[in-house]
Amino acid sequence: MSTNLFLDELEVAKLTIYQLIQNEGPLPLSTLRKELSFTERRLQMVLLEIEQDLKILLKRTVSFSLLDGLALPNDAPNATAYRQFLFANSLLAQAFIFMVESPHKTIQEFCQENYLSRATVFRRLKPLQRLLAPFQLKFNISQLQLTGDELAIRYLLCNIFWLVQPNLLQNSNSLDSTFLQLVENIVSTFHNVTAYGSRHKLALCLHICQARRLAGFYIEDELLLSDLPLRDELVLKNHAAFREHLLPTTPSQHLAQEELGFYFLIYTGAIYVSPNTLSFEMFQEWWQQPTPEKKAIADFGQLVRENFFKGETPVYFELILANIMGTFNASALLQGTPPMIYMLMESSLRSPDPLFQELEKFCLHYLQMVARRKNFAWLKKNTAILASIFAYFLWPSLQAAVRQTKLRVSVLAEDNFILMLPLYAFLRSVSYVELLPYEPDAPQQFDLVIFPHHSFQPTEFTGPTFLYTDEAVQNNFACLNAQLKKLQVAKFNIK
Repeated sequence: MSTNLFLDELEVAKLTIYQLIQNEGPLPLSTLRKELSFTERRLQMVLLEIEQDLKILLKRTVSFSLLDGLALPNDAPNATAYRQFLFANSLLAQAFIFMVESPHKTIQEFCQENYLSRATVFRRLKPLQRLLAPFQLKFNISQLQLTGDELAIRYLLCNIFWLVQPNLLQNSNSLDSTFLQLVENIVSTFHNVTAYGSRHKLALCLHICQARRLAGFYIEDELLLSDLPLRDELVLKNHAAFREHLLPTTPSQHLAQEELGFYFLIYTGAIYVSPNTLSFEMFQEWWQQPTPEKKAIADFGQLVRENFFKGETPVYFELILANIMGTFNASALLQGTPPMIYMLMESSLRSPDPLFQELEKFCLHYLQMVARRKNFAWLKKNTAILASIFAYFLWPSLQAAVRQTKLRVSVLAEDNFILMLPLYAFLRSVSYVELLPYEPDAPQQFDLVIFPHHSFQPTEFTGPTFLYTDEAVQNNFACLNAQLKKLQVAKFNIK
């Protein structure tokens, strides 16, 4: 979703060609034209655009040599870095920068500064309106303004810039000296491996919040300290520095909510990477204070253990549940706003595996049931996206649990080393396969029996079988691999 949202047709073509050249180059021009169905003129135009981008990135002139096929310079950034460059320079990213840094300027000024027609801007920004629908926010393209709940607007802006490039905004990494200790106090509550990123995130959030206040926009939600997984002493420790920072731009009636709104941006969502952190300790203390939302997630955790983990608690399950609760809490406080980054990356994070889909369906059914309860009306519009992210959080643990389930496999072999060698090599490469000799007196102990001829099929065995031929070798055992995975999931016995 994020690529199609941020990049127009030309930019997508540039990224596609760049990836092909990097992965398969040097590439003849004719091969590239054939693979993309581009005319020679269009291909030359896109290549020229890529050369201009590389000139900016490498700070020198770059020209593709067509003699030996298209190839990137040795010092060219990889395709991921180039994609980030395209995102950062996209019309959508520039529009967000404009909204934060020049909130009172007009769309005419935006068009002039970016050398674009009004029609082009309207056409390219139209998808943003669809993106914002779940946030209950409105985007007025003619005025380049976001309207709606201010906390949701800041949540959106912080997530967008964090995803695209945190330093896109001018001076977004600079901090007032009076704020440095406050930042370190907050950074110290997270794991030290995230300290560098946390400082940048804090600086970005502070910058966006300050820009919104300078434009006259203030948080008016009725947040309470008990809504957030924080200790009173942490807030008190930073209170004086925060007030000093807020007073020049904030009317007195908004001071408390502005302070809590900042903590909301930092301490809600999926933020827990280790149980050995102060932030997780604060969450555990907060988790003990009963609310309907916490009970809903606690019940969900118990049902997940019963239905997918045979009643056992997977490794780091408390940490996973904390991130599920953090995500759920953010949506609850914003009255339904879903996780922004997951929405943008959903297509690449969701697994096509049938077991993932089973897990996702379970999460969806539970959330739909919760949405019918009193005070959970906000959940109805976002059960699908939250179910998807809950399944995403739980998926690695479920995969690990399934991998521990062994399959007892027997091969009714023949004395043909040429034919049987690839099969045995494949089966020994599958970690969950236990290869055993066939026992006619106890056939039902096997989960799968493999044989190279129909005439070898034992009449006393009534379980799953696989007919092994040279075709399996030619297909790299794709069908056998799929059958083994299906049998393993079935043997794991999800309720």
